[in-house]
Amino acid sequence: MPSYTITQLKEWGLLNIGQTNRRDFDDEHSLVTTLADKRTVLKIRWKKAELVLTLVSRPLGKGLVWYFQDPVSRRLFKSVHYSKEGFKYGAKAAGLLYASQFQSKCHRQLLRMDQLIRDIDGDWANRIGPARGESKLRKLRDLSRIFSEVRAAARQREVVLDKIPQLYMTICAANLLLKRELGKSHKSWVPPAQQPKRRGHYSMSGLYVIPK
Repeated sequence: MPSYTITQLKEWGLLNIGQTNRRDFDDEHSLVTTLADKRTVLKIRWKKAELVLTLVSRPLGKGLVWYFQDPVSRRLFKSVHYSKEGFKYGAKAAGLLYASQFQSKCHRQLLRMDQLIRDIDGDWANRIGPARGESKLRKLRDLSRIFSEVRAAARQREVVLDKIPQLYMTICAANLLLKRELGKSHKSWVPPAQQPKRRGHYSMSGLYVIPK
């Protein structure tokens, strides 16, 4: 069982308020946050296990800051770790894996590419509009840089796509978006086609949506 931080949940788009958010890592690992009810939780599916952690928000300026809550001490923490003894809260719990430790760099880049596509084009299903102005330009620069790095990392990329072929469609969606936004300055490319293990559908941005 990997470990998680609030920062990671935010980067993965799992802290959008008033809705249910989902992130699939592979066929045996997914995270779901429910932030629409009075009880806000993180559900972790890891292999055959399903675990639930309580999330608590506190006001900060015009927004909210999120924490994991230890059910025993009721204290709030920014990270949570799992071991044979159960959950451990806080940064001092050591000797366990973070998601960034069991995912390769290329795997993390593809997940980041997925998030940037949705940030740029918007998520219409969740009523999130597209990026605009300087924010959009910054995200396009990030997406273009990551796209080039994934293209260059052939061996690492093939290892990830062999394990999670659905991410092939993320590369295709990124290529289409960059070609649309950057025109001739973008060098169009997609890797050799890989067949997804499970059927899904395309979002409005061309992103392949993995079925729940």
